[in-house]
Amino acid sequence: LGEKVEGSAFFNGCTDDLCYKPGEGVYEGAQVPRTGNRSDCCMAKTHRVPRVSGAGVFSIHTKSIETTIEALLTYNPFCNDAADVDAGFQPLMGVSLGDAVNAATNYAHCPQTTGPQRGCPLAQPLCVNGTCAKARCALMAPYCQDNTEAGTRARQLCPHTCGCDDPHYPLALSLPHSGCGPYCPSSGIYLQRLSRLPCEDIAKDDPVFTAFLDNWEAARWSWPYDWNWPSAGYISGLRHSGCGFLSNATAMLEAIAVNRAEGLGSVSFPPFTQFLNICVESGSIFPVKPLSYYCP
Repeated sequence: LGEKVEGSAFFNGCTDDLCYKPGEGVYEGAQVPRTGNRSDCCMAKTHRVPRVSGAGVFSIHTKSIETTIEALLTYNPFCNDAADVDAGFQPLMGVSLGDAVNAATNYAHCPQTTGPQRGCPLAQPLCVNGTCAKARCALMAPYCQDNTEAGTRARQLCPHTCGCDDPHYPLALSLPHSGCGPYCPSSGIYLQRLSRLPCEDIAKDDPVFTAFLDNWEAARWSWPYDWNWPSAGYISGLRHSGCGFLSNATAMLEAIAVNRAEGLGSVSFPPFTQFLNICVESGSIFPVKPLSYYCP
């Protein structure tokens, strides 16, 4: 589609009647997208950008430098599973998810895995076991905990499925720069779940705790050295001592002292806050309070 330029016959011949039909019922008086085998020109026309540079959130220049958080504020500011909503932007979201997942698997699950026609059509952009499907959140769930583009896209567009709105979910990559929207910790469902949590530390053998540490362990290998190896100390200490590790200043500093031993000159902390809702009693040497508003 990128090769089709504005003003060409490709766009000029793409009439509204070809792409849309009159709405019925509550949609009476509006145009709704035609379903089925729509022409590629309909997708191109829908997402044609009005300007290349200058101001405006939809200019090509703005999109080229857009951050993960800025994209969230535009396309999914309310922590909903946006990929499951059949709104006008759904095809764009679906292609974004499909491209990220298909590239992550090197197109191994696509009907055609090589050549210029590899992948799937725009209407069903996600490759699943040799077939093509719409990029729905249920299919994105396996990527929720990955520190990859596919994982980031899953958390951006499927935050409910990925646990971004659950304060007791074993998701280490839960901050906005990892894809979970900034609204998630203040959403109604998050606060409701938070109010039901007991004001006590989770047991170190609790499946949520061990899964959280497993996710942290997997994620740390994609981080720089000064985040990676201090995280190893945290994980080891939490596995051995549970939440009590956070209140042991000596053990904490020993576990993360690898930075100073290597001459990096600073102590790094994990790039997430999820464990503050898992360990609420033990406290910490850090000047922070648990996220739970319902605990003393």
